[in-house]
Amino acid sequence: MEKKILALLLMFIVTIQPITYANTEPNTLSPSAILMDAETGQVLYDKNAKERLYPASITKVLTAIIALEENENLNEKVIIGKDVPYQIVSNSSAIYLLPGEVVTLEQLMYALMVESANDAAVAIAEHTAGSVENFAKLMNNKAKELGATDSHFTNPHGLHSEDHYTTAYDMALIMKEAIKEPVLRKLMTTSNYIIPETNKQQTRYLWTKNRLYKNEDDEFYNDKVIASKTGFTTEAKNTLVSAAENNDMSLITVVLDGQSASTYYDTSALFDYGFASFETSTLIRKDDFVKEQEIEKGSNPLQIVSRSTVKYVKTKDNSDEINETIKLSQNLPSTISKGEVIGKIEYSVGNEKVGEAQLVAGNEVLSSSAVRIQKLKGSIIYLIPALLLLYILARIYVHIRNTRIRKRRIRKKYGITYGSVPRRRRSQRSQYYRY
Repeated sequence: MEKKILALLLMFIVTIQPITYANTEPNTLSPSAILMDAETGQVLYDKNAKERLYPASITKVLTAIIALEENENLNEKVIIGKDVPYQIVSNSSAIYLLPGEVVTLEQLMYALMVESANDAAVAIAEHTAGSVENFAKLMNNKAKELGATDSHFTNPHGLHSEDHYTTAYDMALIMKEAIKEPVLRKLMTTSNYIIPETNKQQTRYLWTKNRLYKNEDDEFYNDKVIASKTGFTTEAKNTLVSAAENNDMSLITVVLDGQSASTYYDTSALFDYGFASFETSTLIRKDDFVKEQEIEKGSNPLQIVSRSTVKYVKTKDNSDEINETIKLSQNLPSTISKGEVIGKIEYSVGNEKVGEAQLVAGNEVLSSSAVRIQKLKGSIIYLIPALLLLYILARIYVHIRNTRIRKRRIRKKYGITYGSVPRRRRSQRSQYYRY
């Protein structure tokens, strides 16, 4: 009787709570929840978001990320290993893969996300890394890379293990990475999927249980949702990670350790609150001019630009002044290459830093001495051909001069003069013509 009363009370709370104003911070029912801006990573709502809890099947979001990164072709064939059916808990979500069955990696990915099939998760892990243990290493390495440092994963499906845990904050970071891939967005918003007949099984029909997008008539259906994954084990209770877009803003919600209906209520309330209360402000864009800086012993001024775009999410009624601080590297060299990092620009509201971007050189700066050297090099470039021509002319002159000297010596040696006949020979020749 008490359980019935509690259930009715929960239904009553879930029914009446959405009436509250969307721009009022929601009173979430789940013990752990977070609302994060998907672009900046700013946390807009936090309820025990750093508490370590069991994730259940939302683990599969990370599994899908790894699978997509490590496998180039989703159409490749996967032969199911002999131990796959025996590595999951009986009566858990599965598509009942059989040893030796041939399916595609894409079919396994849809089974992973639409049906939340645990045997598909094992098959993906073995195909990708050779074993569940090796795949778990990839998962933990990726989690650390994304900044999810309070998480540890031992399997690709999320079935209970004491050493398999995460936090709402870490799962938000993982979802932030996942929604960058259009393929993963599609996987996490597909309500049904068909796996054709294989060499071992008849045609399979897969259906999602996710109420955020499975049926437009559902009270929790949300057309702004771009990705979502549910989870449940007895130990983890209900878990839900989701992302939604509205205009130019993308938000991520994670709720852990909740009851079935409350996870959907909390998610809907957080999205409503986020879109109603916050807006994105662009503080600086990539390649925006920041300032001009004179460089000691430099040949020209340095044009300083931003290396990236920085955005800041603030409440719509927030009029706080955003301060910027430019920090350039000390002792900038007199020669700077275009694109070289020379400092950073920081943005803050009060004492809280809200964003920063690296500053880079927008143009090349040469030292005065380098300019002189360049001019000298330019002069040398023109001087070399001139010297070469002079050298050739000199060689020609020497050759002509030497030729004349040799001829002169020959004439002197043999008494040859050009232009006249030697006197002795002329007198001898005249004797032959006397009559």
